[in-house]
Amino acid sequence: MKISYEELGQLEPIEKVIIQSVDLSLYRVMIEHQGETYYLVDGSQIQTYRSLQAAKTALSLLRIIKLVLQHTSAYDEMIGHPEKGSNLMEIKLEHLHFDTQSRAN
Repeated sequence: MKISYEELGQLEPIEKVIIQSVDLSLYRVMIEHQGETYYLVDGSQIQTYRSLQAAKTALSLLRIIKLVLQHTSAYDEMIGHPEKGSNLMEIKLEHLHFDTQSRAN
């Protein structure tokens, strides 16, 4: 399923946000909330970012319970070993939430 950035505010606090490392310098965002999985979209296209920091900055106004980076390693393939299932790594990230309402006071 797809969700826009504007619609994410209705899910807050968001249970889990996954920043996926798709390719060299290409990241996309998945949201897991109440058993549903969504891709963050811009219009009809999946939103992509050119850096991990750019993705984190885009999410900085949202209240997120768990933020992770997912990356699939090609190590086995690169050294000629047979693939042994998934080489998916999931790394917990720190999320700094910037509350714009508390700044206004």
